[in-house]
Amino acid sequence: MKYLIACISLLLVSYSQAREIKGTVVDSQKNVIVGTSIVLQTPDSIFVDACITDAEGHFSFKKEMDNYRLIIQHISYQTRLLSVTDGLLPSPIVLEEKSENLKEVVVKASRPIVRVNGSGGLVYNAKQIIQDRPVTNALDILDEVPGIIKENDSYSVAGANNTSIIINGRRSSMSVDELKSLLATTSAYQIKSVEVNYNTPEQYGVRGASINVVMEKKRSDKLKTSGDVYTTGYLGRKYYQALGGHIDLIQKRWSFDLSCGIATTDKLNKGFTDTYHNISDKVYHITEPLSYLTDLSGQRVTGRFCYDFKNKDALSLFYDIKHTDRKIMTEAPLFFDGTEVSKNNSTIKGDEYMHIANIEYRHRNFSIGGDFVFFDYDTKQDLMEKGTSTDNHLLSDNVQKVKKSSIYLNNSNKVGIGTISYGMDVSYSVSNSTFSNEWASGNLDNYDNHSEQTEESANAFINWSQKSGKKVSLSAGVTVQYFYARMKNKSGSYTMWNQFNIFPTINFRYNITKSRSLLFTLSTERTYPRYYYTSEAKRYENSYKVAVGNPDLKPTSSYEIHLNHVWKSRYIAGVYASFSPDDILDCCYMEPDKLQMSTLRFNVDYTNRYGIIGVIPYSWSGAFNTQLNMDFFYSNQKGQMKEISFNAKKITGVISLNNNFTLNKSKTLALQLGGVYRLPQSFYINRIEGFGYATGGLSWKPKNSGWSVILKATDLFNTNKFRVAYHYQPQNIKMETDKDFRQVSLNVRYVFNSFKQKKMRVVDTSRIGL
Repeated sequence: MKYLIACISLLLVSYSQAREIKGTVVDSQKNVIVGTSIVLQTPDSIFVDACITDAEGHFSFKKEMDNYRLIIQHISYQTRLLSVTDGLLPSPIVLEEKSENLKEVVVKASRPIVRVNGSGGLVYNAKQIIQDRPVTNALDILDEVPGIIKENDSYSVAGANNTSIIINGRRSSMSVDELKSLLATTSAYQIKSVEVNYNTPEQYGVRGASINVVMEKKRSDKLKTSGDVYTTGYLGRKYYQALGGHIDLIQKRWSFDLSCGIATTDKLNKGFTDTYHNISDKVYHITEPLSYLTDLSGQRVTGRFCYDFKNKDALSLFYDIKHTDRKIMTEAPLFFDGTEVSKNNSTIKGDEYMHIANIEYRHRNFSIGGDFVFFDYDTKQDLMEKGTSTDNHLLSDNVQKVKKSSIYLNNSNKVGIGTISYGMDVSYSVSNSTFSNEWASGNLDNYDNHSEQTEESANAFINWSQKSGKKVSLSAGVTVQYFYARMKNKSGSYTMWNQFNIFPTINFRYNITKSRSLLFTLSTERTYPRYYYTSEAKRYENSYKVAVGNPDLKPTSSYEIHLNHVWKSRYIAGVYASFSPDDILDCCYMEPDKLQMSTLRFNVDYTNRYGIIGVIPYSWSGAFNTQLNMDFFYSNQKGQMKEISFNAKKITGVISLNNNFTLNKSKTLALQLGGVYRLPQSFYINRIEGFGYATGGLSWKPKNSGWSVILKATDLFNTNKFRVAYHYQPQNIKMETDKDFRQVSLNVRYVFNSFKQKKMRVVDTSRIGL
C-alpha cells in the first residue's frame, strides 16, 4: 500500500516540469507541414529563439512566456504572424497555400500515404482517405485504411493475432461490437486520423495490436455551428433503414458535439447441418436446415464536450446512451435418416440498455481520467419442439446487469537524452446474472442459477524511450498487472483467478531515409475468458443441439513479434511470429453416449503462427488507384479435445483488394470495386473451405453543395458462404452458414455550414530543398 501511495504521489507532482511553447503546423487539408520555420519573438519583436517543424509537423520552445509573437514561414505557404496574449496557442496552426505557386507549371508528386509516429504507429490522414471513396460514416473509414483487413463485420490489423479498437488514444469499457456501433453513427468528417499500432503504447490502456481512431479537435475564433444529417436504406433478404445526424458548436476554447441515431436491422440468415452420429456402432444420419430472422431496433445519443483552459490544460467529457430492442425467430426442422422427426421454433425477445460516461483532464504531459459503464440485458426464449412421438417446450430467462468503473493516470518526463513514461489504472466490475431453463414439457433437465462475478484489476507501467540522432529510436517498457476474479452462485463462492502478470514491450525504429523505415515490435498479452464461456448454463437450440460452458477454461497468453519495412511512405512489407499457449477455441462435438451435439470451448496446448504481410497502395493514374492487403501465414495448433488428440498444420491467409476510379474531370463521381478472399484453413479437427466476396461502391459528392449520395453493394455474386467440416473418427460433421451479407445500401447525407472543400494540391518540395 505504501508503494502504491508513493506511485500515485509521484504521478501527481511530477508534472512540475518546465513549461513549453509547442504546437503543430498543418495545411488547409489538415496534413502536417514538415520543415516550417518558426521564429519566437517578444511582443515588441525582439528575437528570442527559432526552430523548424519535425516529421510530424510539431515544434516546441522550452520557454515560459504567456505573451509572445510567432512568425510561421514556409516557401510553399503564406507567412502567418501570431500574437499570443494569454498563453493559448491555436492547435493546430493552419497555413494557406500560396496562390502563385502553380500558375503555369503543375508539378505532380506522390503524397505520402502513411507517416510513422514517435511510438512506431502508422498514422493515416482521414481527410486524405475519404476523398473520392464510398465512405458513409467513421466506421467506413477503416475499410479504406491500408493494412486494415475487413472480413464481413470484423476488422484486424494485417498480421496481428488480436486487434483492439480504441478512440482518442484510450481504451473504453465498451466491447468491440459496441465501439463499431458507435463509429457507425459518427460522421466521417469528425475523424482526424487513424493510427495502426502493432504494439500499442502502454498509456492507451490496451496491449498488442490496435486501431486508434482520433477525433478532430475543432476550434474557431468565433462561435461556429456545423453538422450533418443522413439516412441509409439497406436491402438484402429484408429491407431496413437508419437515420441520424450530429451538430457541432465550436468556440476558441471549447467545443460541444451531439450525435443521435435511430436504426432498425432485419436480416434473414440461413444454415445447414449434416452429421453422421455414431452411438454403439449404430450410425444416425441427422440433418437440420436452419433459418433465423434477426429483428433489431435501436436508438443512440452521444455527447462530447471539450474545454481548453488558459494555461493549455484540457478537459473532455463523454456520455453515450443506447437502447436496443431485439427479437430473433428461428425455424429448424430436424431429420433422422431422411425422415422429419421434429419441428423446432424458437423466439428470443428482450432489450438492453447501455450507459457509458468518461472524463479526462490533461495538464501538459499528465492526464487523469475515468470510465464508467452500466449495462442491463434481459431476454426470454420460448422454444417449441414438436416431434412425431413427443413434444418439448422450453422457457428460458437470461438477465444480466453489469457495473464497471476504471480510473487511470499517465505522465511522462524528459530525463537526460530520453523520455520516461509511466502510469497506472485500476478497474472494478460486478456482473449479476440470472439464467434458467424450464422445460414445460419433455424429459430434459431443468436449470436455474443466479451468479455474481466480481473482477478487480490493477496495472502499472513504466517505459523508457530515446532517440539516437535522426536514424534510431528505441522504447522499452514493462507492465505489471494484478487480476482477481471471484464467482458466487448457489453452489457457493470461489476464486476464479488471483494472478500477477508481467508484460514486456519493445519498439525499435531505424530510419533508412526520410521515407524508408524499419520497425520492430515485441508485445505480450493475457486474455481471460468471458463470463458466459465459463458458465455451466446450457443454451438449447433444440433437443439435439446445445451450447455448453466450460468452468475449467484457463486464460490464454499471446506473444507477438513484428518486423515491418515501410518505404516511400506508403508501401509496407513485413514478417511476424505469434505464440499463444492455452489458446481458447470452440468446437462442435457429438456426444458418444447420446444423440446430442454440443458446442464446446476448450484450451489447446498452443497455437503458433509465422507469416508475411504486404500492403500496396498504388496509383496507376490520377483517376485510378489500387489498394492491396495480403497476410499469409503458417499455422500450427496442438492439443486435445475430449478423447481426440490433434496436431494441425496449415498454410493459409487472406487477401483484400480495392480499386478506385474517378469517373469525371470535376472529381465528383467515383467508383470502387473490391473484394476479399480467405484461403482454406485447418484448425484442430476441422477444415474450413476457402471463401470470398466482391464489393462495389458508387459515390457522388458535388462540390460546394454539402450533399453526398453513396450507393454500395456487398457480396455481389452471392459467394460469401462459410463451410466447415469435422472429419475425425467418430466425428463427422458438415456445417454451412449463409448469412444475409448480400445487400445494397443507399446513403444520402447533407453537411451544413462546413461543406466547402478546397482543391487539394500537391507540391513536390524535394526540388526546392525542403
